[in-house]
Amino acid sequence: MSGGGYTPPPRLIPASVAGPRAAAPLRLHVAAAIALCVGYLVVSFAIDDGVRITAAFVSEAVAAWSSEDGRNGLNKWWQSMRPVAPAALAVLAVNSIAGGPTVQSVSWGATMAMRLLAATGAFSLLQIITDQDELLFLASNPSSKFSLATSLSLRLTPYIGRRIRAVRDARGSRNTNGKESTLRDRLERQAPVLRAAVYESLELSVDLAEAMYARGWGAGPRSRYPVPPLTALDAGLCLASVAGSAATILMAGRYPVGSSGGWSASAAPLCSLAAEFLPAAIYAGAQAPARLRRWSVAGGQR
Repeated sequence: MSGGGYTPPPRLIPASVAGPRAAAPLRLHVAAAIALCVGYLVVSFAIDDGVRITAAFVSEAVAAWSSEDGRNGLNKWWQSMRPVAPAALAVLAVNSIAGGPTVQSVSWGATMAMRLLAATGAFSLLQIITDQDELLFLASNPSSKFSLATSLSLRLTPYIGRRIRAVRDARGSRNTNGKESTLRDRLERQAPVLRAAVYESLELSVDLAEAMYARGWGAGPRSRYPVPPLTALDAGLCLASVAGSAATILMAGRYPVGSSGGWSASAAPLCSLAAEFLPAAIYAGAQAPARLRRWSVAGGQR
């Protein structure tokens, strides 16, 4: 830390293009981001049309790709939901085997698997397009103590897991002379590790409580996190998400994909798919100018 004080790095600007004139990715209002992701979540559970659920999943991928510089945002979105992919394959296999190897059972299994992926993708999208501090501040409005307790509780288990892995790696580097051990022996060796990790986590929580008390937690009015105002783009994205979700659900119930009934039955699925992609298209279009400016700045720094 220099004598002039600490200068935080620019927020939401990739390190490769950070500069005095670099354009950060568009920062949505937290209400618009929640409306976008809730719309995808409602569509994935409200209908049983595999084609439309798949379209919602692809629309989430488009929004994730638009959140940052293309592949980077898409990789973040997929990395956060990749653990669900084996479960989706298991759902596909179980539904296909339980109903017999028929086209209907396989189709239904694929629909259920895509529903799981689309629902998980909605939460993953919310994670990468919103600021976590804004979400925490939004949750702290009804009860600041409840949001703080929830945040600390969610961090406890990952911290214990990290400490257990660190101790296990340290013990694994020691020479065990190649001796095989039974399950009981392994459990007996892991019990002290787990106990030490829990004790350390509880000690850390006490230290955190003392630090919060020393900094005046609860002694006066809370400081408010600066939330950006709701712009016309945010309002339009909210309306597009609500309208697109409602249109998709209504058309899925009245005009399923593949139904017969004239030009209206043929055009309704296309209109429904367009309504699903409308919020992601608006978000991608709003991100395009900032992305072009970042690319131009990156090209000038080479």
